[in-house]
Amino acid sequence: MARRIRREEGASINEIARRTGAAKSSISRWVRDIELTDEQRDLLRIAAYNGNVKGRTMHVQFRREARVMAQEEGRMRARLGDGFFTAGCMLDWAEGSKDRNHVEFTNSDAQMVGFFVRFLKMYWSLSDEEIRITCNLFADHVDRQHEIEQFWLDIADLPRESIRKSTVNRYSKYSKKKRRNRLPYGAFIATALSTVVLIAPSSYHRLRWRQNDKERMLVISNALTIAGLACLAVAISCAVYVITDFLFHRTWAAAFTALVGAAFLILWYGLPLASATADPRRESRPAR
Repeated sequence: MARRIRREEGASINEIARRTGAAKSSISRWVRDIELTDEQRDLLRIAAYNGNVKGRTMHVQFRREARVMAQEEGRMRARLGDGFFTAGCMLDWAEGSKDRNHVEFTNSDAQMVGFFVRFLKMYWSLSDEEIRITCNLFADHVDRQHEIEQFWLDIADLPRESIRKSTVNRYSKYSKKKRRNRLPYGAFIATALSTVVLIAPSSYHRLRWRQNDKERMLVISNALTIAGLACLAVAISCAVYVITDFLFHRTWAAAFTALVGAAFLILWYGLPLASATADPRRESRPAR
């Protein structure tokens, strides 16, 4: 009977098993030598596709209904004034991220981490086995890795099995495993100088207001502004180098810094000086 159904109707093994009551493995052996026509194979493929689509549609609908129920429950708790629940949701909204089947929370504040873990356990009934912790360490903390991991486990009240492999931000091989801190300090000093020098013309103008010293004030303010722009260009170039070297590589840092420095020279100084040189009114001005 199974062979006849397979040959005449081109039915699938699942359909034959349902109609005959025989095991699928037995039916597979009985009908494996029967060649189906192209039309029968196409019908089987269409039926399989429709079955998969129907299964996915039902699963999506089920998950959507579960999500709507959870949202309604959350709104009800918020209307009832559940402060702990509201604070946990706001913390997830501000510091968390979610994927299809899990939620991530990234923060270095111990109280926030402990609070969020209690929130997950209380309102979502998560067990210790369902919560994982990953530590992001600097190279200077490798010797204390176990101590740091245990600290966060104690904060979250989780067992040792909840810890995942920690991430260690190691120094670049080009940094010789130590930081000089000279260039960042130079960027800081250049930024401070540029701030002082660029604000100096405003202070000078306020203090010398209506003192019949306009020409002298303009000359001094012009010189201070030029000097302040030079300090600002140095500060920005140093900052570009430091950040690019930290994120990528020293070669890229040197290249981007050179590009930014060239842009400063061309746009801030080269362009005005070229315009002044090409100004036809320059020769007709009387000498003072």
